[in-house]
This record gives sequence, C-alpha cells and structure tokens, in this order.
Amino acid sequence: LQQFILGGAMRRRDREQLDRLYALLRHGPQHIEGYQGIVIRGDHIEVEDNIVYGGGSCVALNRATQARVAGNVLKAGASGQAMQCYSHLDWPDNPTPGNTGAKIEGSYTRDIIVEHNDCSANCTTTRNLVNFMRGGENIHLAGNHIHDIPTTTDGEAMLTHLWFARWAEPTIEMTGPMSGRIIDPTGEVTDESLDGAVIDIVGGRGVGQIRRIVRREGESFEIDKPWLAVPDASSQIVFTAPPPFGPMNIVDNRIENAPINIILWGNSRDIVVDGNYTADGPGITVWSIRFKGDQKVWGGAAFTLVCNNTMDRGFSVP
Repeated sequence: LQQFILGGAMRRRDREQLDRLYALLRHGPQHIEGYQGIVIRGDHIEVEDNIVYGGGSCVALNRATQARVAGNVLKAGASGQAMQCYSHLDWPDNPTPGNTGAKIEGSYTRDIIVEHNDCSANCTTTRNLVNFMRGGENIHLAGNHIHDIPTTTDGEAMLTHLWFARWAEPTIEMTGPMSGRIIDPTGEVTDESLDGAVIDIVGGRGVGQIRRIVRREGESFEIDKPWLAVPDASSQIVFTAPPPFGPMNIVDNRIENAPINIILWGNSRDIVVDGNYTADGPGITVWSIRFKGDQKVWGGAAFTLVCNNTMDRGFSVP
C-alpha cells in the first residue's frame, strides 16, 4: 500500500487545497486525523505481512480490541506514524438528562500484540513511529525493529502518551468487599457514567491499588475485585478514564537512531521493559506528568520494571 498525497499537484489550480496539503505535510496532526494507510476500529483484528508506505500514518487502531499487528514493514510518511493505537472519550455535544457523560467501555485500546514489525520513517517530517495514545490495557510489544526517524519533529520511536480524564474531588466509602458509594459534594462526577473507569489510590491507606468500576448507579458502585487494603478517610482517591497504560510488556525490541528511543510519558503502571536494545538516542525514559492550571490531565508512574536492556551510544534520563 502506498499513498501519494500530492499526486497530480502540478495540475491543480485549487491553491487553497494545495496549501492545506502542504501545511499537513509539514506539521500535521499526530492523532487519528490525516492520511492513514490502514485504519480499523473493531475487535479481533489481524494486520499481518503488509508493506505500507504511509502518505501519513501506516497502521492506526482506533479504539480497537484483541488486535495483533505482526510481520509488517511500516514506513511512516509526512506528519504520520508507523503505527498508532488510539483511545478517545467523547462527551455528548448536546447533553440531555441521563446522557451527559462519556461512554468509557469501547472507547480505548486494549489487548494488543505488536510483534516482529519493521518500523521506520519514509519522510523528513515523520512525527513518531510506534505510539500508544490516550490509554491502553494489556499491550505486548516484542521483537520489533523500530529505527531511523529524523529529528525534525518529536521523533519518538516508541511511546505512550497520556490524555486521560481524572477526577480527584470525589472520594468513596466502601459498604462491602466490592461495593461502595461515591461521596461527591461538588458534583464533579454526578453526570459521568464511570462504568469502565478505574479507581486509583494515589495517597494514604491503600496507595498503589487500582480497581475497575464494573457498574455505577447514582452514588452506588461495584468494583471488579476486593481491595487488599480497604481505603479509608486518609486515602486520596482518583477516578480515571480511560484506564492508565498497563499492564504492558516492551520486550526484546531493537530501537535505534531516534531523537527518543523509548518514552513512557504520562500515566502508567505495571510496565515491564526487558531485553531491549537501544542505540543512538536517549535510551529509555519514564515520565510522570502534571499540567499547570485546572486541566484534569495528570499522571504518574507506578510499578515499572526496567531490566536487562542495552543502551549503546546513548544516554538515559530517568
């Protein structure tokens, strides 16, 4: 598969269209917009043994589940990425009673295998190579060769990128091993669905634990399994959707010649980075992010294991 975005451009008189295309080629979107070779939203997906020259991005999984991307040659084009897995919450444009919150289930990427692909840039303005954007669960990235991206843009070879909704004002009170009620005096999550969101304890008793909300009705909720240490009044509670990145395995990949080799950026937990070879770049970086102002977008890095990796001709920034 090959795209020629400016094919026939010399015969066009529509300068407005051409100017839009040139702007896209220079600094286009890094998300699901723009030119895509293969883009799929769905379940039980196999993308295998393809050669894709991206006009923009090569393979995009838009809120997909149970997907395997294997044995492909992916050459990312202008402002694009070799592969991206994309999650996104949509709030109604015209909310009505009972229809004000974002649907969480089905809105994020999960259960993804990315293995034995060759990913590189095919343009001087390629944005990134392998990108997991805005949340993802149960991801296995193994045996890939991710390499050779210019320094003209972000140039991140393998990355996670947060942009979650996180609500920190409400708290909870458990009424049973797997049931409780939401205490929300400001009404921050009154109209949010929260089915499929997670409760993350980021301080106080039970810190480090995370549980999924399987059902919410009014102030009552049920979680997927009991707490090991039941939160109490000292616990700092955060509701997060989509769930943070993880569990995630990044194993036995060769990632080289990039402005950034591996960057876990934002909000992740239960990550294993094992047996990778990185060269000619800043090696392996793990970031925790908090934005200024009132944006409800911030992260953390918990339970991250980095072991048995080789950094050659590079450096690490913890």
